[in-house]
Amino acid sequence: MPNVLIYKARSLKPQTRAAVEAELGRALKDDEDVSIMAFGTEEALTGGARPRAAQKLEVISEEMIGPPEPIRSLR
Repeated sequence: MPNVLIYKARSLKPQTRAAVEAELGRALKDDEDVSIMAFGTEEALTGGARPRAAQKLEVISEEMIGPPEPIRSLR
């Protein structure tokens, strides 16, 4: 089964379109794309695993794009 479905608003069943419009709080235009996605859940990192994961992401990011530039004061 796919995890992502994409429909044109005009092709939605009336009850599906009404439900999407109710959730968005606005009417859909016929040519708008509506996507439905489903993802499994994963346990959140806890304890020391969380800062280690953040450090690993920083290292990977710096390898890809370089270190961040310092923020200059606007004053």
